[in-house]
Amino acid sequence: EVEMTSEANSQEPVLDDRAQRISSVVHDLRHCLHVLRMGLTLLKSNRIKEDEFLEICGTMEGEERRAAELVEELVAFARGQK
Repeated sequence: EVEMTSEANSQEPVLDDRAQRISSVVHDLRHCLHVLRMGLTLLKSNRIKEDEFLEICGTMEGEERRAAELVEELVAFARGQK
């Protein structure tokens, strides 16, 4: 019984680390989605100049790439690769 308790205690920090990592990735992913949503709102407004349009598109492209990386990180994490 002592070994089981010791083993359970040694696994708690691992679970906490995993939960913290997942929470961090989800937070970053939500940020990306927020930026994309705001960009779409601005683009739909039809009140932006061409240079602003290009800047917004560039920002959205960067956030899309970051979101894709985060999704891949979650998939790898779920598979136990990270």
